[in-house]
Parts: sequence; C-alpha cells; structure tokens
Amino acid sequence: MWSTMSGYLLALALVGTEGVTAERFTPLALGWLDAVKGFLPRMGEETATGAYETEVSSLDLKADGLALLFEASRAQGIGTAVPRPIRDLFDRAVAQGHGTQGISSVSR
Repeated sequence: MWSTMSGYLLALALVGTEGVTAERFTPLALGWLDAVKGFLPRMGEETATGAYETEVSSLDLKADGLALLFEASRAQGIGTAVPRPIRDLFDRAVAQGHGTQGISSVSR
C-alpha cells in the first residue's frame, strides 16, 4: 500500500515537471491500478510455486524501465528516494541470475 501511494506521488511529481496536473494524471493512474489487480493472482501463484518463467515481460526489461524512471527522476530534480529501493531490489535479483524470469522472482 505504501509503495503504491509513494509511486503515485512520485509520478505526480515527475509529470508535474512537464505541467501535467493531478487532475489530468489521476485517471491514467486509476486505469493502471485496475490492470495491476489482474496481475496479482498470477504473481501470488508464481511466488507460491517458485515458477517464475515468463515469455512476456522479464525482470531484465522491468529493471531497464526502472533505471529510466530513476534517471528521469534525478534529471527532473525530484529525487530518487522512492525508486531507489525498488531499483536496488531489481538489480540484486538480476545479479543473482533472475533477469529472464518474471517480476515475482524478486520475492526469493
């Protein structure tokens, strides 16, 4: 819950640097939250079974995207305190050889 709210606030700060208001951005964030609800059952199953294989979106891909968010946050002057721990978690999992697996593999 705290990560979700922190991510939303980070997103508001980031899009705010380009003049996008909370009123304009929030419907997009709500749409994304609806999509995330659909991912949770599978992520729970993967975590329970330890089967993290994916053909859709590997942790390597997500780590690259998070690195872009990290750099954009830094470049826009809003800081990196919010994405830093998640980036560190992803980087550790990739370094441990889980880069081709799904995001649930960070639960190991």
